[in-house]
This record gives sequence, C-alpha cells and structure tokens, in this order.
Amino acid sequence: MSNFEYGLSVDSEKYLTPSSAANFYSNLSLEEQKELFLLKYNDVSRDDVSVMLKDFIRCDIGRKGHLDEYEAMILMEDREIVITAPELREMIQSADLICSHKLIFIEWCCAYFKKSYKGLPQS
Repeated sequence: MSNFEYGLSVDSEKYLTPSSAANFYSNLSLEEQKELFLLKYNDVSRDDVSVMLKDFIRCDIGRKGHLDEYEAMILMEDREIVITAPELREMIQSADLICSHKLIFIEWCCAYFKKSYKGLPQS
C-alpha cells in the first residue's frame, strides 16, 4: 500500500470525524489499517505492529475483523498483561469510535500503543 493508492498524506489537513472514521476504517482490510497506523505513527516499530496484527487475527475468534471484550481480554492475557475487566472496558470505551463495544484493528492499535486518532489520515 502506498500513499498514492489512497491519496493519503501525513500532513493532510483533512481528518475523519469519529462517526465517519469507524465507517471508513472498518471498510479497510486489516493490513490496510496496519499501514495507515504506521503511516501516521512512525515512532511505533513495524515489527511490533505486525506482531500485534498476528495476535489480533488469532484472537478474532469469528474472523469478524474486530475484537469484542472477551477476545480483547484473551489478547491482553496472551501478552501477559494483567488488566481487570473494568480497566479493559474503560480502554475499549475510550478507543471505540462508534460505541459498538468492539474494536477494529486500528482502534486497538491506538488504544494499545497509546496513540490518538486525531490526525489519522483519510482518503
């Protein structure tokens, strides 16, 4: 995926609103979501995000393209991160753009790597 394919620019002044972001990003493949995240947040290593994608796919039990609360807890436990159910709910709520109680990959990355949605590029 290149910037040209999506008409994206890290310096772009156009950003998605929370409601349109969820629709835009959920229509992208997981790999495309990974590349958009890396495009904006080049301080996060490609290897770390690639490993996270593999773990995300493995924990996405129904291959739905998102994690529910249970699947997110499995992912955290697999990474040996101790988190309580209320803490996980808070993490999901803060990252869940449309309040669906599910996280697509780019939402998960923003929450896990403690990054903001502000400034994520759009097409």
